[in-house]
Amino acid sequence: MNVLIVCAAGMSSSALAQRFRDEIRKEGLNIKVGTCGVSQYRQHLSQADLVFIAPQVSWLQKELNEKKLMCLVIDEKAYGEMNADVLMDMALHPDDYIPKEKKEPWYKGIAVRFAQRRSVIAITDGFSSLMPVSLVGSILSLCNTLPIPYLNTLISSGIVGEYLSIGINMTMGMLSLYLSIFIAMSYSEQTGISKEGLVLSCMVDFIAISGISPLEALQTGFFDGRGMLCATAITLVTCHLYGWTESMIGTKKSGYITSNIIDSFYSLIPVSICMFLTVTVSTVFYSCFHVQIAQYINDSIVDAIGRFAGNSASTLLGLKVLATLFWFVGIHGGKLTGTVSNPIFQPLSVADVRAWTKGETLPYLINSQTSYMFTFGGIGSTLSLTFLMLVMSKSRKMKQLGKISFPMGIFFINEPLIFGLPFVLNLYLLIPFTLIPLISGVMTIIATRVGFLPACIGFEIPWTTPPLISGLIQGGWKLALWQAFMLVLQAAMWYPVFHHLDQEALKEEKSA
Repeated sequence: MNVLIVCAAGMSSSALAQRFRDEIRKEGLNIKVGTCGVSQYRQHLSQADLVFIAPQVSWLQKELNEKKLMCLVIDEKAYGEMNADVLMDMALHPDDYIPKEKKEPWYKGIAVRFAQRRSVIAITDGFSSLMPVSLVGSILSLCNTLPIPYLNTLISSGIVGEYLSIGINMTMGMLSLYLSIFIAMSYSEQTGISKEGLVLSCMVDFIAISGISPLEALQTGFFDGRGMLCATAITLVTCHLYGWTESMIGTKKSGYITSNIIDSFYSLIPVSICMFLTVTVSTVFYSCFHVQIAQYINDSIVDAIGRFAGNSASTLLGLKVLATLFWFVGIHGGKLTGTVSNPIFQPLSVADVRAWTKGETLPYLINSQTSYMFTFGGIGSTLSLTFLMLVMSKSRKMKQLGKISFPMGIFFINEPLIFGLPFVLNLYLLIPFTLIPLISGVMTIIATRVGFLPACIGFEIPWTTPPLISGLIQGGWKLALWQAFMLVLQAAMWYPVFHHLDQEALKEEKSA
């Protein structure tokens, strides 16, 4: 039997899968276990006999049920405790875990319906797939501006500098075009639309509205981070138009021609329609307003959003509150709010990195990496809480939860804590989970605004980068020292909550 465990990013499920494998070896069973995140699970479904879904991505169950797959959602308590015995029983007796029909609270229903939207999933997958490109571009940018005068001069004046510039242009300079491709690929995998035709249409459509005009040659100025919002919008429009066109013309199969050739032939019509409409609209728009659509969107929307979101704490902190509320009802908040925050803050990071490499003042106070300067361990900034649980707990439950959660929390994985406490639908914990990151965020942004802290450069680094290391990369020793201070302060803010939870758990254990 092949079992696939799916969570948000494939991180917490990996820890649970290892425990599951240990149990399988003890029992001598022939069960193979694999794990992945939501952006990769479709690639592995054909090999899975049974699919286990983490509770924070339970909305995947509807799609998998439509594919006629045996799919079970892992119990929240079992997931929080990393209980491999429950998974063993689920694998051996799956029929006993088929969920009964129940009416979900209206607020959870809204969150689930939003999470199930194909456009939301496509945007989330697209930005997740963009991470390696951004990371490579950030590394190349850093190498091209080493803070060592002799090496910097040597690199910039030689062939190494030329190659680094090419690498930067092919990564950071093409982010929006790559994003369009990744979103189209995800949408194709969800809907079954021809991948080749859809990707081609989205690429051409984005190029048409960002780089083509009747009077000028191809311009690539909006292929970098500035065009991300435009790329996201035009790609989603093209995906829906392509899907509608393909459904209208239908497909036919021939026994004399291979399916690939038939699919390519029938892709000609939707590809042609999408290209014709986009190029026509782009040409007419330029003729009337003498500006490209991408330039207009950048000047009228992106710049306005950047001036506000990049210099005001309200947008960043508001999205963090929204993510917390999604987690409160058991839905992965970061994945959903990322569909809004990524198109807003990723371009700001690109602009900050570009200014930093030129030795200029950073144009934006806040970018996609800023929240990692004051949020540690995941939603609620719970790393300090898990440390308290590990070293100060008197109850067995809290001590065990600390042992599981603290090592994961260092790398911003706190699903075991969220479902082990539990945080879901727990009004008592909603207040500290919301207020502690807000207080920390306001303090950090004020300290940066008054010049006490250096602004976060915005280098794209993995979201699992531990605190102190991330601060050192983004702003030097001052930001790293600030993160250490924040960890101590947050431990003090978490302590009353921890003490109450520990005492309650201790009472339950004594009365049992």
